[in-house]
Amino acid sequence: MLHRVAYTGTHMDTGTHDKLVDKVNSAAGARPVKVGPEPARVVFAPSFDDISTADITMTFCIRLHKGNPWLADRLDMMASYYAPCPSIVVIDFGSAPEYASIIKKICQNRGYKYLFIDDFHVFSLAKARNASFGLVETNFAFFCDPDFVGERDLFARLAQNASALNMRNVVDIVLNLPAFHLDEDDTLIFEGLADREQRSSFLRYLSFKLNYAEVSAADGRFVAPYSNVFLINRNMFNMVGGYDESFRGHGSEDFEFLLRLAIHTGHLPLPNEPQKDSHGPLKDAFFRARSYSGFRRMFELMSQPTEGLGLKVFHLHHPRGTDPTWYGNNDWRRDRFSAATGKFLFDHHRLLEIDHLPRNKKIACLCKNSDTWGYFTPLRLAGYETIPVFDDRPATVEATTQALINGEIDDIAIFNPYMKSHSSFRGIVMLARELNRNVVVIERGALPSTIYYDDDVCYNSDRFSPDEFVASTFTEAELVEARDYVRDLRLGSKSLEAMDAYDTTAARHSALSAINGRSICLVPLQLEDDMAVTMFIKGKQRYQEFVDSLPSVTEQNPDVIFVVKPHPLSKTDNLRSADNVIIAERTDNIHFLLDLADVTLCYNSGVGLLSILQGTPTVTLGNAFYNMEDIGHRASSAAEGVKAFKEGGVPKPSEQMCTRLAAWFTQRRYSEFIATDAIREFETRRSHGYKDITVTKFRWREHSYNLARLKQTAPFSWKSYAASRIAPSSDPADWNDEKSLKQAASKAFHSKRYDDAARLFAEAHKVGKDKAKLLRFAAEANYRAGDKKTAVAQQEEACSIIPKNKRARRRLMVMRTPVLRYVIGANIIDIPEP
Repeated sequence: MLHRVAYTGTHMDTGTHDKLVDKVNSAAGARPVKVGPEPARVVFAPSFDDISTADITMTFCIRLHKGNPWLADRLDMMASYYAPCPSIVVIDFGSAPEYASIIKKICQNRGYKYLFIDDFHVFSLAKARNASFGLVETNFAFFCDPDFVGERDLFARLAQNASALNMRNVVDIVLNLPAFHLDEDDTLIFEGLADREQRSSFLRYLSFKLNYAEVSAADGRFVAPYSNVFLINRNMFNMVGGYDESFRGHGSEDFEFLLRLAIHTGHLPLPNEPQKDSHGPLKDAFFRARSYSGFRRMFELMSQPTEGLGLKVFHLHHPRGTDPTWYGNNDWRRDRFSAATGKFLFDHHRLLEIDHLPRNKKIACLCKNSDTWGYFTPLRLAGYETIPVFDDRPATVEATTQALINGEIDDIAIFNPYMKSHSSFRGIVMLARELNRNVVVIERGALPSTIYYDDDVCYNSDRFSPDEFVASTFTEAELVEARDYVRDLRLGSKSLEAMDAYDTTAARHSALSAINGRSICLVPLQLEDDMAVTMFIKGKQRYQEFVDSLPSVTEQNPDVIFVVKPHPLSKTDNLRSADNVIIAERTDNIHFLLDLADVTLCYNSGVGLLSILQGTPTVTLGNAFYNMEDIGHRASSAAEGVKAFKEGGVPKPSEQMCTRLAAWFTQRRYSEFIATDAIREFETRRSHGYKDITVTKFRWREHSYNLARLKQTAPFSWKSYAASRIAPSSDPADWNDEKSLKQAASKAFHSKRYDDAARLFAEAHKVGKDKAKLLRFAAEANYRAGDKKTAVAQQEEACSIIPKNKRARRRLMVMRTPVLRYVIGANIIDIPEP
């Protein structure tokens, strides 16, 4: 007799009901902290990694000449001034021999790493900084200039803050320091102080005083909220691809790099007119209410947390340089900046081809769906220059083939080569294998938010074999992390597809929870054309045979209740109901169903792995690669699987095996990613794609990197303190009038920046008169951005304003039930181009 406890409204039995699970704890490296009396409420705090000054390298890039003699003394000072002082790298970019010898001698005396660049053309800070990065062996690079100086303990505090922020693992945190530019008098006082501690104290005094001092362009006295002095994780700099070396002279290389970095991170909203140079710290507009427009405003937003941490640098005054080539080759009109950023600003996937760092190998990234470009960027950490292939036209395929044959391309990377849409690339993949080149196959994993990089898909890879699993060993810390992962998985904090809340599904099936006299068998169905059921199949029963056999299996086992779960993306129902068959909702919470079930019967489904990790006895058919070491029962048919369960041949997975299996997948085989859902509608099914893809853990062969992101640990909100500091003016004469907002939103929409468009249309709705139309525009942008819930809510509000508008009501119906577009049309509202 079974004793199933009826659902009473309390979520699961795996922990305290009010446990707060931080969805980013595994990415950021978190530890549980008990709060309050028992039963404890569990929250998560960062695990503080001990980062020290020894983990930082400061880089300087200079060209010494007769017009800047002060640089030598300032460079020489660094080693004795900072306490502690990090490793220092110096790039001498084409100093004349008599000056180069001075720099080299300073470096030898002070123990700085030194590299001379034999380039006597116009000075290129971009090229020099990339060269300096090549000499950085630590986890962090601190890009600086000899004219900038901080307080003596700057690097101790940088290290402490980097530890507290977990910057070794959260790789896109950049500590961009505000720059206090000193006039000549204050600079002379600083340099006239012999005692280093007094110098540091004087800077601390200036950091207060200059907040109130009047700006003077003539005296060079001002405060810039951002600078080109920053601390960055080397892995992030590597993935972004370094500085654009096309810049020379007094250029815009720092602005271009920071803007490109911002798009890679995807953490902060892009400003209006991101190529526009406005609101500079010496301009009159800087001292008035300012809109969130132009790249400088985003850099202000980017650097605010660094200022809040008390970190800053001070620019020592110096005479204007006498080198005419430096100022003569300027980009003050930002023409080069606009040209460089125009390559990627409105086509973010083009970032995959923008890389200015030297690489040992080239890999062709067969990326027909440009939304998937984010899967390929971590390959730069494996030493590759990424060469994207964004189409499969015959000429493109031929050119890629020839490049592979000629050795111009070393290896190939592709997302699931067996997809129908990738059929044009199959020959390239086969040729690469015949030539013994690496083929990096990228495919989604069977656990939530996971992917893997391997030689082939998991069904056909030795690295996913039982022998590999058995041979794997894990540290106690890894097993603890795996147990935490399983706990979070069982709590439902991670999911493969969008689903209802646990409590909602429990209420829907509360009657089943109360039944004790019959076993419940969960049967998750697959998509009929999915590779998981069409290729690399083992066993006697094919998937269609499995599905066709279910009516007879349910009929022959009346003492078992079969809960059949259609795939969340399917649109067809091909199983008839019966007295002992319950057809679950596509949106039912899978974790509740697994808790409800006494056994799971599945064909290669990812739900099978969830079932095992949830501790539910599991029967698998086909090539269920995750069914290792008899942790589940392998059946030859659905009927045999049910028979084995009823005879007691399908045991509950042991906790020890669940932990080992979770450790193997999450810490040996799988990488992890975050993204925005992009659901595409087809006649018989939906396709779950992604955009805005960011890999947060990268594993491939010997390469393993934690790449957690700020979007996980500190997501941006327009109602945050940081946003209030750069809040746009509410003056209608400024940027926030309806016309300007609509124009900016339309530009974002037609550039396929749908998230930005949705936000801007919503802002326009707040101040505009045509409420219904602006709401419909915002709804359309949100729908294309993948936020169906918000889109439907906005469309509903618009329909309430214009209840007689049939087109708006029909569009609402299609948003709710997309298949209706085949009956009544899509009814999409036209959004005019700006």
